[in-house]
Amino acid sequence: MRKAVFFLLSGFTLLSCTQKVFIVRHAEKQVPGDGSMVMSKTDPPLTEAGKERAEALRERLKGEKVRTGYTTNYIRTISTLMPTANYFALDTFHYAKVDEAFLQRVRMSKGNVLVVGHSNTVDDIVNGLTGKNEVRELSDSTYNHLYIVKLKGKTAKYKLEFYGK
Repeated sequence: MRKAVFFLLSGFTLLSCTQKVFIVRHAEKQVPGDGSMVMSKTDPPLTEAGKERAEALRERLKGEKVRTGYTTNYIRTISTLMPTANYFALDTFHYAKVDEAFLQRVRMSKGNVLVVGHSNTVDDIVNGLTGKNEVRELSDSTYNHLYIVKLKGKTAKYKLEFYGK
């Protein structure tokens, strides 16, 4: 009888846990002609404003107990993740594409998660996690959106916040 009660309570605890997935686009990147020394058109580093935004993201997430970070294998996404990754000593992983396998990996991560993507993938991540098609692709000049997807059992809801300057 005790074992049955223990397993019942354990199952209830697991179902009542809420996981937060924080999803952002990488911070501001250097572009040719902006006066910076852009080394690569396909893999540019962050601007000074982008570095400040990455720090602002860390500040915003300080109280969120983030445990895992996902980023593409680009300098700008890695650099956006790093201040938060260093603060929390995150387990960090690279992903190549947003597909069901990646979304399932995010869902199965323990604790809260930070995902850094691109203007054309943030919407896919949020929509994929929520099962809805409400978020649209970000414009090339949008860097301040922070999507927070709350996963609880089989339900998922998101809200949009803004961070940085």
